[in-house]
Amino acid sequence: MDTASGGQLRPTILNEWGECTEKFKAVDLNNDFISKLQKNDPTVTAIRATLANWGRVKDWGVAGRAVGASVHLKHLSLGFYSEPSDTADILQSFFTGLAFNRSIESLELTLNHGDGYAKSQRYDDDAIKGIDDAYTKLAPFFSENHHLVCITFDMSTEGFVSRTLAQLIQSSPFIQSAMIDCNHACKSSRGIERILEAVCRNQTLEHISAKSLPLSEDICGEIQNMLSNDNCALKSLAFEDQAIGRNHACVASIARGFNQNHSLERFRLTAYESDFGNDDDWTSFFRSMQSSSFRELELYGIIKSDSVMKALSNCLMSNREVRVLNLGWYYSLTSDGWNYFANMLSSHTAIKDVDVLAAGINALLTLTDSLPRAIVLNPRLRRVQLPVRTLHELRIVASALESPNSSLEELAIDYQPGFRQPASNTEVTAVLALSLQMNSMLKRLHHKSCYQSGLADLDWPILLTLLCDTSSIEATMHSNHTLELLSSNKTAVPLEISSLMRMNQNPNKRDVAISKIVQHHSFETMDFVPTSLPTVLSLVGKTNVNHTLSVLYEILRKVPHVMQKETRKRKAERQD
Repeated sequence: MDTASGGQLRPTILNEWGECTEKFKAVDLNNDFISKLQKNDPTVTAIRATLANWGRVKDWGVAGRAVGASVHLKHLSLGFYSEPSDTADILQSFFTGLAFNRSIESLELTLNHGDGYAKSQRYDDDAIKGIDDAYTKLAPFFSENHHLVCITFDMSTEGFVSRTLAQLIQSSPFIQSAMIDCNHACKSSRGIERILEAVCRNQTLEHISAKSLPLSEDICGEIQNMLSNDNCALKSLAFEDQAIGRNHACVASIARGFNQNHSLERFRLTAYESDFGNDDDWTSFFRSMQSSSFRELELYGIIKSDSVMKALSNCLMSNREVRVLNLGWYYSLTSDGWNYFANMLSSHTAIKDVDVLAAGINALLTLTDSLPRAIVLNPRLRRVQLPVRTLHELRIVASALESPNSSLEELAIDYQPGFRQPASNTEVTAVLALSLQMNSMLKRLHHKSCYQSGLADLDWPILLTLLCDTSSIEATMHSNHTLELLSSNKTAVPLEISSLMRMNQNPNKRDVAISKIVQHHSFETMDFVPTSLPTVLSLVGKTNVNHTLSVLYEILRKVPHVMQKETRKRKAERQD
């Protein structure tokens, strides 16, 4: 629990990106749930209400009062799609009751005002004023509900309530996270710009996520002002599905904001547009980030040339704060681009987590040996995700695990479309098993094969031998005792392998090895050399495994004389 202002307790429902950590499963609004709400039923924590799919003005009034009085409701989703002619009256009735609620943590609004009913019959001035007045009734809900930490707007049309909503957002002292999805519509909408301006001016916000926004120069100016403000509390900023590169001024404006900001820890930028802008813009953009405080950086669709990769690599060489780096969708990189990246990675002593996601058609055909060398040379690198298209590329990636200097604890391999025969599942598994035989650090291995890859599943018997080679006690002792998790999106991992990996979770690897020996070898067939018995008994006696007593019992059955009392005659004979 976090303490809100005034000493009140507020549940934490946001992850580091400002997204709800609890995935609410909302139920549709109906009379049954209204009855439960009126009784403050603790099982009703999330409701989805869609205008015009339930009730009339009187019913919505009852629902609003029930929602307003609820102390258990945590999430409310309101969708305005095809709207009835009495929309203003419905909203007035519902929002009047909702305004009294103080338990809702997450509010989601799908705003299509002026799209549904208005397509066939435009709202007159009185209807527009009525709807706008309805939203003003939510002022106490926004300003006094200290539990409200997350708001989401799905804005498919401009809407004519944006000015009122903007005022509510800007004045709310409790909201931590705001997510805005423009749904590819109204790219020049002034209403959407008002909402974003209000978000940028709310100095309590820590997380902002925006999708498909019409990033005008004015909006980018607001973002710059927000980032450069000394009182800025923002920790994470995400722009998704943006055409930011089309506007040179936008890129430069946001870059200036980054250069003056010292609070932002996480930044995500996803650009799908083919008209991306020129390399010089992005070289300047990354140069402005050299003095930033980013700890997590996610860029998708940005690295489209060797020169941009070089600019990013130079930026990261100067910025030693970055711990997590995720890159994706790079279409024209050559070996030079990968070498820039590898050289940076090999000497960057802070990065612990690297994701290189789905690439362009020819990108990984240029993957060179420099990347696994960089993985080995970076002593702090703990997690890597890489896509592969050929068995040769898999060997390049796996070679990073063979080095005794590898510090990787987690590896995710994405087998991309085009990964086909002659790379059979046996060959793929053999490559992985060979690299893991020499590795004592990797704990988690993720095997992801997309349906177009042509790759079947892993060869489980090979992995079973890797985890516990029963050909001899020595082979069992030198099996892999480190791998704790193996995931496959093709089939479930066999129970026998899962059991061995659970055994590997024990941090005392000597205990793990002895447990495997005890379970898979019969002491009835073992030949004990008398001189080695003290060592064997000492080794077993120091372990904490559950089978210690059974091991001692089997040894004593095999060599019972170790427990026989020595007589004077035998002692004299031994001394002679």
